[in-house]
Amino acid sequence: MSEVIRILLILGIAAAALTMIGAALAWWRTEDRRLGRLIARVFDGPADAQIIGRGQNAAIAIGDEPPQILVMQEGGAKARLYQLAHLLGAELDVDDVLVSRAFLDEARMPLDHAAANAQTVVLRLLFYDPKHPDFDLVIWSPRRRRSQDQSSDIAIREGARWVARIDALLRQHARDEPRPAPPPPVRRGPPPPAPLFDDLEPEHLGGQTDLEQDLFDEPDAPNRGRPDASDPPW
Repeated sequence: MSEVIRILLILGIAAAALTMIGAALAWWRTEDRRLGRLIARVFDGPADAQIIGRGQNAAIAIGDEPPQILVMQEGGAKARLYQLAHLLGAELDVDDVLVSRAFLDEARMPLDHAAANAQTVVLRLLFYDPKHPDFDLVIWSPRRRRSQDQSSDIAIREGARWVARIDALLRQHARDEPRPAPPPPVRRGPPPPAPLFDDLEPEHLGGQTDLEQDLFDEPDAPNRGRPDASDPPW
């Protein structure tokens, strides 16, 4: 009888240990912690800010030094790391309606109100990337709620804070990296001098001028046909 009790105790302890190990693995492999570890690996430390799209294995994170933006899909299988110079802006959509946005060359559109019965809340980042111009992260949907009393207003306000954070990052980058000054105007040089003797044209296009003829013509040879009276007779 004691042997049976001992076997049952061993089996109970083993079952409890397996249950604890399974719970620890499940805790370790939760979506938030798993993506958080991948984000920390990319930034060599914890991110300055991160938001997880629960139920879709996607996330957005911001690194501090240097400022970088990481977007992840499919549990990190698809990930892109952007420099701050590639970020164009951010938008927040609630049920396909734009409620907040931030771009560098315009004033930020703040959030007016947060609806408690929204169906979808999407945070969108826009990049200077022809292949991947934007990245959508669903931060709220009724299928991804954690409890029945959870509403969408918290997700909307969190998305609005992210839009404000992106606006601050863009303006900080514009202040730290001023635009290059335009090149100085090109100064034109003085016009070429006009010819001094453009009114003097040769009388004969194919020959010399009268002045050149007088200067360079050889004197005529003396006429030896008729003897001069003053010449001696020899």
